[in-house]
Amino acid sequence: MTTLPLPQNATPANFDLFPFAHDFVLDGVPKTFTRFNGRLVPAVGAEVITSHGIGFIERATGNNTVIVRVVDFFSAPLVLRSGETTHEAYVARLSEAFNSNILLEASWITQRYGDTKANRAKCDALLGLLLDDDQYEVRVSDDIIESASKFSYSTAVAPKLRDRVKTRQELKAERKALEAQASAALDWFAGLEAPAGIADELEECFGE
Repeated sequence: MTTLPLPQNATPANFDLFPFAHDFVLDGVPKTFTRFNGRLVPAVGAEVITSHGIGFIERATGNNTVIVRVVDFFSAPLVLRSGETTHEAYVARLSEAFNSNILLEASWITQRYGDTKANRAKCDALLGLLLDDDQYEVRVSDDIIESASKFSYSTAVAPKLRDRVKTRQELKAERKALEAQASAALDWFAGLEAPAGIADELEECFGE
């Protein structure tokens, strides 16, 4: 079973010192990983392997979506129902679609509310979100990013005394269950051999 990756210099959870839910201790402070629907959320800057190649997360766009810049595209052709293409070309198409929505929203703001200084500032902020052709938006639950080596976390907060009803044994059991869930996902990814055999999966997931 793969061990849940902790940040550098972090130590395992210590329920004797901090008798409330947390995942690890960093610089003497209890921390907890950010989770969405029970899944760990990769951190900005984390290297990941997606369906189109190896890249890194540049920013989050929602609770379960991130922008990935691909720096090493898979060389195997991408098989779609419409035919074959390259991973570079497909990511560029995804980027273009994302940018079209941004431009449409920026245009709508000025048309609907007028070309004012405040609205121009809003449009400039939107235009700052435009993607390069090697970037695309990834849904964490859909794409293969369990390869991330870094995950988002925050300081764990002790509950109010009236809510502190769980024993250390219960907290340890809950943590073990969460670790097992995350480790299972990491073990599953470790068994993959990208990009061999990925074309069939891509056709099913990304076919037109």
